[in-house]
Amino acid sequence: MKSVNTAAVILAAGKGTRMRSKTPKVLQNLAGRPLITYVIEGAQSAGCSSVIIVDNAEQAIQAGLQSVNDVNFVVQDPPLGTGHAVLQAMPSLSKNTQHVLIMYGDVPLISVETLKMLQEAHLRSKAVLTFATAKLDSRPPYGRIIRDANGMATSIVEHKDATDDQKKINEYNVGLYLVESSFLKEALSQLTQKNVQGEYYLTDLVAIASKGQYRIETIHIDDALEWQGINTHADLAILEKRVLSDRVKKWQLAGVRFENPEQVYLDEEVKLSPDVLIQGPCRIQGCSIIESDVVIEMGCVIKETRIAKNSHIKAHSYLEYSYIGESCSVGPFAHLRPGSDLANQVKVGNFVEIKKSKLGDGSKVSHLSYLGDALIGAGVNIGCGTITCNYDGYNKFQTVIEDGVFIGSDSQLVAPVTIGENAFVGAGSTITKNVSAGSLAVARSDQREIAGWAEKFKTKASRKQSKSK
Repeated sequence: MKSVNTAAVILAAGKGTRMRSKTPKVLQNLAGRPLITYVIEGAQSAGCSSVIIVDNAEQAIQAGLQSVNDVNFVVQDPPLGTGHAVLQAMPSLSKNTQHVLIMYGDVPLISVETLKMLQEAHLRSKAVLTFATAKLDSRPPYGRIIRDANGMATSIVEHKDATDDQKKINEYNVGLYLVESSFLKEALSQLTQKNVQGEYYLTDLVAIASKGQYRIETIHIDDALEWQGINTHADLAILEKRVLSDRVKKWQLAGVRFENPEQVYLDEEVKLSPDVLIQGPCRIQGCSIIESDVVIEMGCVIKETRIAKNSHIKAHSYLEYSYIGESCSVGPFAHLRPGSDLANQVKVGNFVEIKKSKLGDGSKVSHLSYLGDALIGAGVNIGCGTITCNYDGYNKFQTVIEDGVFIGSDSQLVAPVTIGENAFVGAGSTITKNVSAGSLAVARSDQREIAGWAEKFKTKASRKQSKSK
């Protein structure tokens, strides 16, 4: 649409009270991002030279979209209808604007193909107004399309203003318009509040154009989900299912296998490679990158994490802001917190938590351990129940475990501490001092036995019980 200098106006000033949420309707999360961003992206992808969003007096939409580029905001206060909302945007249009694309902020799935079809019909027919319609067998409370004997659209009658006969019409207004800017300015000034709701209806533009004998064009949208608006969380769930299904299908065509595709949640930024196997249900979010031949088992949550080829993420593991090298095994029930960095062929087993730590090639921490703020070399074996004690209540300290170290089970490494290359730490040790390379460190009380103690204890306890009775 750049060739004809089209600006987009997105109507988003409605309160969205049916959502029953403190979050404005158009900022509700739809498959990973605010639903209005789909509308913005559609307008920009279709070539609109500018995008103007009509917000309400609270200006919550503007506050929630601060990271979105190339968008301008205007305020509608008080809310006097859709026509009044578009009127607030008119002063923000460039003098060179030839056409205005009007969209609703709560209708997120209008495709770029539909927007281009709208433009082509508009320019081909040289219409002052082109809008989209749809036909349904049901009777939803949407505006009806009134046509003359020649089949030309002459008006849109809102459901609340429609007669019983008009309500039998099965062609509905979708809420997508492309209007010549000069006509739009003129027609908006002619809108009145003479209707049931006492508002300035944008839909009255059709009747104004018809009475002025201007050319009006329509296009038809077959896919009902494409133009469905969101008013409730039930509506949101229906459209989210569609968005996620489309994302999964895109990756299926690119060579990714999903065993339960309907149970996989993928953010749009996720990058997958051929021959990845995702069992599902699972959730992969943010800019996560999954390389070829990775297996992700059921119940996993992966956020902003890169997983290199041939690695295996076992069931119910939670990975966030981490890096997994080639041919690694993680889980089941593992938690990799931000800053976890695994080299190649690393094993992280069940009920292991790692935070801000690096593990070198071939190192293993197989089960029931916590490693935080640690630098771990290659070929290290971390025994069951090992903990790096990295926090003294005020500061974090680093534990360094050099190549080839063996840490026995149930050991506590009190940072700051360094375990030298190829050293051994005996099971059950609490290490508070550096351990030299090649040494064995054992830090626990000596075991001793007291012969006959058990019998004496039982006899003494039995006497106390008898006296108490």
